[in-house]
Order: sequence, then structure tokens, then C-alpha cells
Amino acid sequence: MNPASSRRTSSPGVVSSNSPLRHQQQHQSSALRTTWRHSAGSADAFSSFLDMDEETDDAASRSRPASSENHAPEKQRIYETTAPSDPGVTFEELIERLIALPMSKQDAKFSAIFLCLYRKFAAPSTLLNALIARFETTEQSDLPQLTRASEQLRLLQVIAQWASEYPGDFAHPKTRQRLVDFVESIEDSHVYMFAAKEISLHLENRVEDDDLGWPFRDGEDGESSEGTGSSHLSPSTSFMHSSFSENVINNISTLDLSDDPTNDPARDSGTISTVSSTGRSVSTMTQASSAMLALENAQREAMSLELTARCVLTKIQWRQFMEIPDDDFARELTRIDWTMFTSFRPRDLVRHVSLSGSEKGSSKTLQNVNRMIQEFNHLACLVANMILLRDKAKHRAKAMEKFMNIALRLRRLNNYNSLGAVMAGINGTPVQRLAQTRELIPLSVQKDFLRLVILMSTQKSHFAYRLAWDNSFGERIPFLPLHRRDLVSAEEGNKTFVGENKDRINWKKFEIMGEVVLAIQRSQRTPYPYIQRNEEVQRLVLDAKMFDEEIENSEPNKNKMTDLPLRARQLYRALLRELPRRHISLPSSSSTTSPLKQRFRTQFERSTTSIHSIQRVEQFVQYAKAQRMYATLLARYNPGMDMDQEERVRLTARRVGMDLPVENRFDAEREKEKGGVFESTEKGEEDDDGGRK
Repeated sequence: MNPASSRRTSSPGVVSSNSPLRHQQQHQSSALRTTWRHSAGSADAFSSFLDMDEETDDAASRSRPASSENHAPEKQRIYETTAPSDPGVTFEELIERLIALPMSKQDAKFSAIFLCLYRKFAAPSTLLNALIARFETTEQSDLPQLTRASEQLRLLQVIAQWASEYPGDFAHPKTRQRLVDFVESIEDSHVYMFAAKEISLHLENRVEDDDLGWPFRDGEDGESSEGTGSSHLSPSTSFMHSSFSENVINNISTLDLSDDPTNDPARDSGTISTVSSTGRSVSTMTQASSAMLALENAQREAMSLELTARCVLTKIQWRQFMEIPDDDFARELTRIDWTMFTSFRPRDLVRHVSLSGSEKGSSKTLQNVNRMIQEFNHLACLVANMILLRDKAKHRAKAMEKFMNIALRLRRLNNYNSLGAVMAGINGTPVQRLAQTRELIPLSVQKDFLRLVILMSTQKSHFAYRLAWDNSFGERIPFLPLHRRDLVSAEEGNKTFVGENKDRINWKKFEIMGEVVLAIQRSQRTPYPYIQRNEEVQRLVLDAKMFDEEIENSEPNKNKMTDLPLRARQLYRALLRELPRRHISLPSSSSTTSPLKQRFRTQFERSTTSIHSIQRVEQFVQYAKAQRMYATLLARYNPGMDMDQEERVRLTARRVGMDLPVENRFDAEREKEKGGVFESTEKGEEDDDGGRK
């Protein structure tokens, strides 16, 4: 056996294909992929996050390489018997996988998921100390020169990616100084000087990070930035193999990997050509700087998109809305959503689902997430209020038809967030019950809107939307409520630490959350083409002031009683919405005001001039809403409550594919015939009496 290969197998940075650790990684990734795929197509979308032991044997056999079956049968049997009883992975095993060479698609996504979510189980100083300690261990090992250099360069690449994507993790002075000292110790080496320069450029971006919501932080719970058992690196103590750098440089400088056969004097003389390395470093730095600049610009622009609630909706705003082209309205909504969507990072969304309501409002870094959520709710409320603003059904039908066309444009723009908000307003209870209004909408528009309803339906855990989202390869904005719900389900339904001593990390949980994070990251990296700002649409959407019962009742307002007549009209309309709807088959002559509505109107005109009367009406409106919801839920979960016994038997038979026999009721027919004979006899007698007279 080759000594070099044996040493390479024992490398702490390279995981062998026959090792139990590699089998465990492949088994976990395969089992997770199977569970996540099944969760998208079942009603219990998140019930299988914890119950994945049933697929252990099948997933392990699929993910195990064919070569390992011949060379390591004993290791396979040990793994198959010990894996189910030993859940989770240690922090050291995650570090091994982080710096190892990716061997699959799941390994290629591992670094992005780990760097985004590691704050759930480790502090930045803990991760930095582990990486530096691993760098020292590899440097002092007896591995071949190229193997040792490749492992250390991969480790430095991970640190550079970490510093570029999350510079706020190095906001703590001790953690930052630790990394600066490490970079200074390797920048004199010809092998690591370019990686050290790249990390130094990333460290120039000083960002203050908000640690609110992270269970592990620097400077708390005994976390130390100095590292345990290792001192600061220096050129004289760290690089024990002084000739290693020169040997690698002299060997690499003689290689020619280009297709150009021209002579290069630098190659013949043995000197180094730093053009490619410098260009790669500058290119990487340019991408990181542009991403940081785009984030700052988006945050600055998102601050100008605050909801102001200045103008109460009137017929003037309604006519203004009807005159705006559908494409212009949809494009402006997409521009607003894209600005808010790119103003935060996926890690902010992870923190948002981990905090309580008061903590979300106090965190400055989460204000961009809160702003987008508020804009979603505001748009849904705007759609409902704009439709219900007019009293006549024909005017409501025009507004509803226009919003349906806008929803179709939003789907073509792959703006699923505003699409969900518009559909939430149209399918809400106040608008959905307008049967006469919907009958006035053209059938073609209703069919197109029905396709959107199927797309955004909740059946099979939003299976149709997830399929469309995965196949949207261009610019796209996600349906944020669903992705946030996925994070909440993974966070609350799975433990972070498992095992008897709670010292092992449940990485399956973070892989589930990582799928959501990576989807958001990919969508943020594909911007929309330039969309010109439409000031008219922006002001109409952001400045609209509406009455929403849920917001009014959930957020106490001390000044809501200042305008009693306005409040009385609002409560009167809310009370009318709770009354039983009129049947559409009634003739127009019977469309006069019902006695109940007339009585309500009279009472409002007489006794709504005091705060006490307004409060009593509010309580009555809440009672009417509760009764309507109770009746709705009772009918939904008890479909056979109003059926008679005969109908229940018939439906039960139909369920198993049988039809009840047709019963011939001779008694009823005879009685009917007798009644007919009796009536004809009486009629004949009357005729005879009339003739006699």
C-alpha cells in the first residue's frame, strides 16, 4: 500500500469513503431528502420531521457507495446497528464536514447552511477557535505537502466565506482580535498570503451585530475568545516546516495548465505569476462589496416605504385606482416587495421566528422583516376595503375583477408574496360572501383566478405552490408566510440538542431549516430588471387608511373614541356584515331594507352619541362575529348534522359504492289516488248543483 495514501486516509481533514463517519453523513442526508420530499406532498407536512427511523435501512442502502460493500462489510453492520440508538452529531464532526472536500450536492450546501445557523448551538468564538486549532493540527501533521496545503486552503476559504457573509459575527473585540492575529501569522507565507489578504479585506467591513435571540454569544456563559489549549499563531511557532512553502511554490510554478502554447519567461525562470490569484481575490472582494452595498441600499430605500395611513379611502381613491393600468400596479407592488425582501438576510428571518412579539419589535435588525410582514397584511386589507368601499354590486364587481387581473400579472412576475396578499383579501370572509358581485364578473376572469386559487391552496401542505416555486428559475419573490411557517415548524417541532447528555446536535433539524434558507438566498441573488418607480401607486398603497376590525380589536387605541360619528358608522357596517345574507333568487322588488336593518339604523341614529353606547355596540358586534364563526365551524366539522336518518343511510351506502333500492310505496300511491277520486267526485257534484240551479 502506498504510504502517501495511508497518510492521506488518516488525515483529520479528509473523510474516507469507507469510514463510518462518511456512511453516517450519507445516511443522514439521504434520509432527510426522503422525508422532506414526502412532507411536501402530504397533509401532515411537518409530522415526519422526527419520525425518520423507519427509512433508516432503505436510505442507508441507497446512499452507501458500491465499493464499500466489498471492502468494509463489518463497518456497515456496526453502523446499521448503532446509528438509530445514537442520534445527532458532535460539534467536532460538523467541523470535519465543514472543511472536508464536498462529495455530493448535500455536502456542497453544507457550508452555507452551517454558517447561517451555527449560532443556534455555538458562539462565534467557539467556531473560530475550532477552525484555528484544526489549522494548527494539520500544519503539524506528517501529511504530504500538497494534501496539507489543500486542506488548509479549504479551511481558509471557509473563514473567508464566513467573514464576507456574516461580518457581524466578529463584532466582539476579542473574537475580532483573535482572527486578526491569525491572519497576520499566515500572511507572510507564499501559499496562504492571498487567502489572508482576502480575509483582511472582509474584516474591514465593521458591522455591529445584534445578538438578541441567539442562545450562544461571545463573552457570555464562559465563552472565551482565546481558545483552549492554543496560543496566538506566529510565523516562528506555527510553521514548523519552513521549507514547505518554498517547495510547493517551486513545484507549482513549473506547471502549465493553460491552453496557450506561448513561452512564458516567468515560468521558465521559476518565478511566481500572481495575476490569476490577485484577480480571483479582487473578484471575490468585488462580489462581497457589491452584495454589502446592495444590502445597504435596499435597507435605506425600505425605510422610505413605511406605512403612513394618511388618507381615508373614498370614492376619489377608488376612481384613481380604477384608472391605473393593471401592469403598472403589479410592477409597482413587485418593486416594493423586492426592496423589502432584499433589505434583510435569511438569518434575520431565522432569528425572527425564535423571538417573542415584544423582542421582535425592539430589535433594530429585525425591523425590515417586520416591515415586510406589515406590508403584506396592509395590502390584503387594502384589497378588501377597496372592493367593499362602494355600495352597489356593479362597482364592487369592477374592483374585484381588476384585483383578479392584477393577481394574474403578479403570478407572471413570480411575485408570490403580493399574489398571496391579494388573494387573501379577495378570499377573505367580508368579500367571499358577495355572491351577487361575483356573478357580475366575466367567466374567463373567474377561470383564470380559479387557477391561482389552486396554485396557492393549502392542500397537501401547499404542494402546488412549492412545485411552482422550485420550477421558477428567474426572478422570484417567495410567499413569505409559508416559508416563515416552515421555519417555525422546524424550530418548535425539533430539539437542538439530543442524546442522553444533551451534548449532540440534531443536525436534521438544521438541514430542514437550511432548505428554506438556501431557497431564500438563491432568490435574493437573482434581481429583477430595473422597474421604474410609480409614485401614484406607491402613495395609494402606503398612504391608505382603512378600518380593519382585527387590527382595531387587537391593538388598543386610546384615541379611537375621539370621532364618535365615524366610529358609529364603522360599527354599523361591521354589524350589517354579520347579518344573514339575502338569497340571490329574490326578485328586485323585494330588495327593500329589511325590518332588522331598519331597526339597527334607527337605534344607531338615536343612541350612538355617547362612549358608553359605542362600547355596548362593540360588544354586540364581537358577539355576532363569534356566533357566525361558531356556526361556520360547526357546519364545517359536522357535515351531517342537518341530515335526516334516511339521507345518512343513503350517503353511507354511496361511500362503499352501493345504491339503496328504490322503494315502491303502494300505500302512499293509493291514498293519493283516493284523494284524486274524492276531489273529482266533489267537483262533479258541484257541477250538477250548478246545472240544476
